[in-house]
Amino acid sequence: MRKTSIILLSIIFTIGMKAEEIIDKSTICCIYQHLSKTTDLQDSTATDKAISILEIGEYIAKYGDLSAYGGWLPEAFRSIGKNASPLYNDNFSVYHNYPKFQNLTIREALLPNFYQYEEKTPDQWELLQEEDSVLTYKCQKAKMTYGGRTWVVSYTIDVPFPYGPWKLAGLPGLILKAESEDGVHNFTAQALFKVESQPISNDLQKKDVSAKRDKFITLRNQLKTDEQWAKNPIYYMTPTDIKSVTIIKKGNKQGLAPKAVINGINLPPSFGFNHRFQPLDLK
Repeated sequence: MRKTSIILLSIIFTIGMKAEEIIDKSTICCIYQHLSKTTDLQDSTATDKAISILEIGEYIAKYGDLSAYGGWLPEAFRSIGKNASPLYNDNFSVYHNYPKFQNLTIREALLPNFYQYEEKTPDQWELLQEEDSVLTYKCQKAKMTYGGRTWVVSYTIDVPFPYGPWKLAGLPGLILKAESEDGVHNFTAQALFKVESQPISNDLQKKDVSAKRDKFITLRNQLKTDEQWAKNPIYYMTPTDIKSVTIIKKGNKQGLAPKAVINGINLPPSFGFNHRFQPLDLK
């Protein structure tokens, strides 16, 4: 019955799809801290920090950067996004079960465009005997290899939603912590709170470039792991690729650092940052 409902919901929402369309209503949200170990161009160790949010609805879940979230936050968590590093908005969102059941739709920026691609929810988990505790929730552990990395996660059946950070999903409880076995990436839940039927918006746009998953990831990793990207993230673009430029100065109301936005896409700072890109999926 649930699957049929989601399919019908998908058909309704796919017809006449518009930006900011409401596709579900969330009842619970989880904020994650994403740590990514990397190096700068002088080979000194560095750690990038991003803050993201997972919105969980009746049929659909949406994961994205907290700085792009426009919903309600409990007062105690309203400053949590200010703890992120300069790479605070990665122009990335994941839709679980939208528009197709048991599928992911990913919207990701790669200048000069936003891209969209779909894939099946990766769910080939190996359940482990180990236990953990995150945010006072008792957790069980599971393991899966996906996208060139092996992930070990802690999930809790006390929050019976089959979602988690990034693309990680498919377990009988919410994933509160996820670590890549190589130690490069770590997601840890910072807050879990209820909301009252808060709208989940659809940010997918018709002008986004439709792509095949493997081809997009190969292109993204090729461009962003080049050292030139760390020095100048628009190194491969031509002037005709630039349609709009916005400069957000220090002191904006969100309290975030200054930034430049090209074609609606946030750029990492070009001075004083220079960190090498560490992709979540290697292939």
